[in-house]
Amino acid sequence: MHNAVKGVHRKCSASKPGRPHALHRGKGDLLDSTTKTKTKSKPAKAAPKSTRKSQALRDVQAAHHVEQLWADYRKDPSDEARNRLVEVYQPLIHSIVRRQAARLPRTVDRGDLGTAANLGLMSAIGGFDPERGVRFESYCELRVKGAVLDELRAQDWLPRPWRQRMELKKRTIERLSGELGRTPTDDEAAAEMGLEPEDYQQYFGRGLPSAPRGSMPSDDGEDDLSQALEVFPDRQGPAPDEHLIQSELLQMVTQRMNDQESRIFYLKYFQFMPMREIGQLTGLSESRVCKIHARLIDRLRNRFRVDQAED
Repeated sequence: MHNAVKGVHRKCSASKPGRPHALHRGKGDLLDSTTKTKTKSKPAKAAPKSTRKSQALRDVQAAHHVEQLWADYRKDPSDEARNRLVEVYQPLIHSIVRRQAARLPRTVDRGDLGTAANLGLMSAIGGFDPERGVRFESYCELRVKGAVLDELRAQDWLPRPWRQRMELKKRTIERLSGELGRTPTDDEAAAEMGLEPEDYQQYFGRGLPSAPRGSMPSDDGEDDLSQALEVFPDRQGPAPDEHLIQSELLQMVTQRMNDQESRIFYLKYFQFMPMREIGQLTGLSESRVCKIHARLIDRLRNRFRVDQAED
């Protein structure tokens, strides 16, 4: 029996050479091991907190810098002061142009869109009134998108039905604004155009809500843009104009596709799904989805060439 115990002891000792077996460690050894493990894990947890503090500090400094630039511009609205603000808001401009350009054919000149966007930015800086309680980023985004759409109209790219709808809406709103002394609501514009409110929102997106009972126009009769902005000051997702472009594009390119092709096209270019996930949803292999997609692109390319030749 004594020899058997000695044999077990020899096996345990030989299993991890150079390290004492757990049975032979003292309490101090176990505490030291635990303490060392905990000590090693602390620096890893502290790093992200330090990074967050540094980022927060940079954000505060950047915000203070922008406020100072605005103060300088209000004090002296020179071209130099305006250009410093233009430089600060370039990331916002690039983001807007990138989102708009992603939904357009490659034939559209991105440089022209960028130029139009910067002109819209300069116009927004000159026309911004902080007293209206609207964030500049929200106000600027609408002005820049409008400038980009004006450039697209100048390039005569926008689909003809889309242009006709927008022209009809513009004339209707101008006429009602003159009669009411304020910007009409969606319901009022829809009724004037003979549309149901749901159809109006589908065609043009959501603008002003229904006017509350007893509401009165402003004393100066101006089109108060801040009223429209307050409805969706920081709204995420596509703007009404983007929604229209998406709808027109989807209808235009899918009218000659079968159900399977239309679904693949929609998932790829409007839901931005990878081929693998599209295959899982449609029950097709990834290679099969790629082949269908390649065939669709060839067909669309040939079709656009024919349309351009006819124009």
